[in-house]
Amino acid sequence: MGKNGYLTFSEVFGVGSSKMHRLLSRCAADCFGMSNDEFYADHWVRNDRDSGLIKSNRPWVTPSAAALDARWRENRDCNWLYNHADYKWDSVNCSIYCSPGSALGLVHWLKTNGHEPKRIMDFGAGPGFTSLLIAANLPNTMVHHVEINPELMAMCRWFARELGIDNIETVRAGEGKYDVISAFEVVEHFSAEGQPGVGDPMTASDSLILPYAHEDTVFSYATEWGAEKNYQALGHFREYTFDGKKVGFLNRPAVQFDRAMLRRGWKKVHQGFNGKPKVYLRTGE
Repeated sequence: MGKNGYLTFSEVFGVGSSKMHRLLSRCAADCFGMSNDEFYADHWVRNDRDSGLIKSNRPWVTPSAAALDARWRENRDCNWLYNHADYKWDSVNCSIYCSPGSALGLVHWLKTNGHEPKRIMDFGAGPGFTSLLIAANLPNTMVHHVEINPELMAMCRWFARELGIDNIETVRAGEGKYDVISAFEVVEHFSAEGQPGVGDPMTASDSLILPYAHEDTVFSYATEWGAEKNYQALGHFREYTFDGKKVGFLNRPAVQFDRAMLRRGWKKVHQGFNGKPKVYLRTGE
């Protein structure tokens, strides 16, 4: 293990985040038959901060995905967005530059607190980079990478083979109960039924995530509730509803999430650097 007691992103993937394009271009060629010219021209472009193309502090940006932002803000149509062929690049970008710290923070918390999970579900994990980080750090744990986008599922399988990580399986939904459930950068993307333009983190969590927990399950999540301020990632909302209480995206939705989880019998026991990740345990009440 690394000096921090866990394998870092670069130790798992063999490259740092700014050089992940080397693996991604090969993955795109093998999984999608994509040429290097197309990959580097349309989907993964070095960030020229003076161009004004995309306002981002990330070294690489995704023009094809960023081009979806204007329409998303007009229609807030999740079905359109998540089925669009270019959406996957937004998920990949977020999975490199946003989510890894949460996954490694969870690994650190589990190790520090003596947890030795046998089964983990990493829900809505896109290309599976968080799932792979968890699996590499917990080799005796079976990690279920849960994702419904077939192209993102293919990417996770490609990276697992490339990295030689065999304690990971890509599935479309949870299977049985898990000792740990993680949901990084996902609950804020669920839409409220019958309320256009409103997000609903809890209803989907109640049906898709929390039923796979047992009495001693550790639940962890992380999100950027304020990402709607400017384009950082697609699929956010200006308003969220928590069990019928509607709040603006800048009106402390994280507090409402904590309260909604407490009503369901889950108490926050840990909050990592800059609020990520958050870890919850059942209260027993």
